[in-house]
Amino acid sequence: MPLVTGASLRIRTASLADEQAIVALLRERDQREHPAAAIMSYLAGLDPSQICVWLAEREGEPVGINAIYLRTLDTLDGLARVGYWAHLYVQPAARKLMIYPRFVLDMMAWGRREGLQLIYTGSRQQHVAAAHMRMGFENVVTLP
Repeated sequence: MPLVTGASLRIRTASLADEQAIVALLRERDQREHPAAAIMSYLAGLDPSQICVWLAEREGEPVGINAIYLRTLDTLDGLARVGYWAHLYVQPAARKLMIYPRFVLDMMAWGRREGLQLIYTGSRQQHVAAAHMRMGFENVVTLP
């Protein structure tokens, strides 16, 4: 089921049938020829009990990817169901379509429906961290 649709844009949950698109997007993002099997292993084989991966498509062609790893953290208040956000990438030519905020807002809504108590991430790039904070994330720590 699509999460977001527009005249030519669709964001949907990825499946194993999307392996080629997923591999191509992550190779493009990293500018490296990662082995497809390694990418799919790293993405837990798209096992929905461990990860959710979304694809953005423009006119049926993949132009972006986003993912959240499902985790359980042991906290002072007991176990917490959380998500680690990773792998956000939108091809440069598609960035004007505002896919990034759509990915984030849809991911946060999905997390609420799934009962996640927290979504967290890390960033080495200050401008990316600042964008995340503008979308509702809070800075927990800044490392040198």
